[in-house]
Amino acid sequence: MRKRERVLQVASVLSELMVGEVKLRRRRYRDELADPEDFERARAAALRQSLEHLGPLYIKVGQVLSTRPDLVSQTVIDALQDLHEQVMVRPFSEFEPVLAKNLGAHWHYRFKEIDTEVPLGAASIAQVYRAVQNDGQEVVLKVQRPGVAAATRLDMEILAQAVKLAMKRAPNIAEIFQPEAMLEVIFTAMRPEINFNVEASNMDEFRDMLEQFDHLEVPDVLDVTTEVLIMTKAPGVSIRECNLDDFADKEREAIARDLCAMLFHGFMVDGLFHADPHPGNVFVAPGEPATVIDFGMIGRIDRKMALGYTRFMMATALNDGEAAGRAALEMGTLTSRANIAGFLSDMQRYIPTMSNQTLQNMEFGNDFNQFLVFCTNRGIAVNPAIALFGKATANLEGSLRRFAPELTPFDVFRDTMGDIVRDQAKQMVAEEEILRVANEAFSASRALPEQARYLLQAIVNGQYVLRTRDDSAVIHEAREDVRARKMRRTLVGIAAAALWMDHRRRRPPS
Repeated sequence: MRKRERVLQVASVLSELMVGEVKLRRRRYRDELADPEDFERARAAALRQSLEHLGPLYIKVGQVLSTRPDLVSQTVIDALQDLHEQVMVRPFSEFEPVLAKNLGAHWHYRFKEIDTEVPLGAASIAQVYRAVQNDGQEVVLKVQRPGVAAATRLDMEILAQAVKLAMKRAPNIAEIFQPEAMLEVIFTAMRPEINFNVEASNMDEFRDMLEQFDHLEVPDVLDVTTEVLIMTKAPGVSIRECNLDDFADKEREAIARDLCAMLFHGFMVDGLFHADPHPGNVFVAPGEPATVIDFGMIGRIDRKMALGYTRFMMATALNDGEAAGRAALEMGTLTSRANIAGFLSDMQRYIPTMSNQTLQNMEFGNDFNQFLVFCTNRGIAVNPAIALFGKATANLEGSLRRFAPELTPFDVFRDTMGDIVRDQAKQMVAEEEILRVANEAFSASRALPEQARYLLQAIVNGQYVLRTRDDSAVIHEAREDVRARKMRRTLVGIAAAALWMDHRRRRPPS
């Protein structure tokens, strides 16, 4: 599809949404939707239908919006939380040209059997089939829909240009919500879905990452191209379909704890997390490790964000609202209207409501995302990766609540904190990290004399002008300096804690 045609198609769907909005307002005016809640639910349903109609990229945007209570109302969140693609299963014959293109004209000789009648899964990106290879091994065959990659890239281009144009007209909104950065997070997370080579690489990364967890594993990749992925079939059924009576209580708890620890360790140490661990993406069988599948959408963060979130979780687990708020500030950006005192007050009131609750009595993902509301209301822009992590947390929560509702997430965090701190300390003293710090120091030492030389030359030539700054700029810079000092103290504290724990571990028992 050409760009102009797709723009017109998107515009048509949005126009229908706007027309529907007008009709709903007329109905409210005529008292047909007198109840405000009914009116909001109808609007939210119309938005959901439009996103589903526009396809996978817009659905991902809707899923991320469902984790942003600072952007949309709770009614919209409720409508978008279980947003999924409404796609018809296409006949297998439509995928045969893709298989021939990627595996060769004689691709069918590789398989003894393919269940083409009922796919294991169908989405707008691909369809998935159960198959048996000639050696008798049962496998999963994932085949991309023809033309979907080009269509998704086109949607990315259109949406990015539209948002960029809109934000030029609304700089205040751009400053606090950072929609362009939010889109790039979504795009980065989605690109593996349209390139199975990247998804296979993600699986390899996660396989290495999950070696430390006895109750989790990742399918093996048997063959991969851009549009076809062949992997081992996960034993059992998804958590959504399993019978809990088939599992011992200890087995359920062990699997659930490893799933929770996987998300924490990935975000805080590896800078890598599964962005869609919903109940359908975790397979379980009695006596077997759980299998995590579907690595098309993952999230990545940098070291600073990981350390900030570590401090946030530590403070929350210790029921320290002010410390949690200051850690949250490290993960955000102060805007021109930032109110730090008000934000810290919000967090001091809110954090005590989260600690020491089981999944039966809380919604960890949604509760975590509540701090986004405090950030927005107090003029603090949050890194968009946090929203994606919020989506992952909410999805994993659904899996855990289904499989082990008695679990307390903060208990898992407290139990794994020692390993997380130790691994962070190892990264800090690794050769690459030392070289990075040394390089930054060397660059700074070379830049200072050069800057001094230019300053002296400007003074001699009469070009030096003393400019004064307003108080808000000074205050903003002072706040940034305070954040930098706190980050340095955090790094030193983590290293010291890791060394102390390692010493305790190595000390012979008395």
